[in-house]
Amino acid sequence: MPAFPPPLSLRLNGGLRTEPFVLPLTPVETLLGVQLAPEDDLELGGAHYAYATVPTPARGLVDVLICANDPASPSSTYAARPDLLTALVIGWFGHNLLDLGRLEWQLRAAYGDLFDVAEYSIVTLPPADGAPSASEVHWVQHERTERHRGTPLAGTPTLACTLDVAFPAGCEGLARSTLDSLHDDTAAQIRQIQASALGDARTRLALSFDSPSLLDLGRYAQALELACGDSARVLAYAVSGDLQRDGHCLRVERRFASRLETLPDWLAAAPSTG
Repeated sequence: MPAFPPPLSLRLNGGLRTEPFVLPLTPVETLLGVQLAPEDDLELGGAHYAYATVPTPARGLVDVLICANDPASPSSTYAARPDLLTALVIGWFGHNLLDLGRLEWQLRAAYGDLFDVAEYSIVTLPPADGAPSASEVHWVQHERTERHRGTPLAGTPTLACTLDVAFPAGCEGLARSTLDSLHDDTAAQIRQIQASALGDARTRLALSFDSPSLLDLGRYAQALELACGDSARVLAYAVSGDLQRDGHCLRVERRFASRLETLPDWLAAAPSTG
């Protein structure tokens, strides 16, 4: 049985290179389908914006936080990333690992080089039947680099990843050039790109690559879908490696029966005001 069975708690911790309360909230509110409320909490450094789904869903967006990131303060969210003046934390329940990289891509599309990732995490949740189980955890921290997109810290285990995407046969050249265009902005190393005919004038592209960050899995999927349009569909993905940094190789995989299954889990449940 593959590791990390659902349900999963996924969290993307990022930030912006701008003072708090200066950035427009509309892009992140539109992306997540929520409205952030101003709040005040000394443990969070004072004034901030937040959202929490009430009641907590079994699948979907759970919480959002935007607050100041002051490395000199004990309440700093990312003391190791003084370049990020504003912290942006988003948590949701689901089991589509593509969501992490897709969310990073869309936040970067909304805020440009102002946005960067500080870390992400994946934690297994207790099963719905209440049976006892130990949590499995995968996390990766990102450090500031000369270029605006941060990279995983040195020593982060490399993961072997595969991604299968289907699209019209005429899009193969565009798909390959799209993947090539991402080469200079990623820690991933592509091992193989293999195309095969599916019938009905469609092509299956099987991408194999190594990366210390699962964000690249979702970034590649998002880039191919945007390049090839609505006719593109992710068929499957798989990840193998030392996910828990304990010296043991684990494997995570998923196949999608329909395009609907590939949609972001953070939009799975209609949010309610909380």
